[in-house]
Amino acid sequence: ERVVGTSRIGPRLVAIARQRAHSGIPKHYDYMNYMLTLHTPLLGPDNEGGAGMVVNGSKRDWNVGDPIVMDTTFAHETYNDCDKDVYLLLVDFWHPDLSMDEIDALRTFLAQNSGV
Repeated sequence: ERVVGTSRIGPRLVAIARQRAHSGIPKHYDYMNYMLTLHTPLLGPDNEGGAGMVVNGSKRDWNVGDPIVMDTTFAHETYNDCDKDVYLLLVDFWHPDLSMDEIDALRTFLAQNSGV
């Protein structure tokens, strides 16, 4: 695990993702209510309304530089009906309602059960 000091860095990832033109990810969810995920579009269609995500029935368009924070325990899906790929910065981070003791316990549990 790569943690600096008492950082609240989440357990899953920091990544650049690509949503190809004319594609989508079907509706899905997880059981990880101890973290939130930030989606920030970096490149792609801007203010066109043709690319984005639906979280718990609420549609959110992706606009370059406009971050969206979501709880992945709610059903969510993505869509890109545009002619351009969309590139996103994805950052998982600990839910802000967690105490440091809870974060420490989750780090220990995840380290022991993820093969890391």
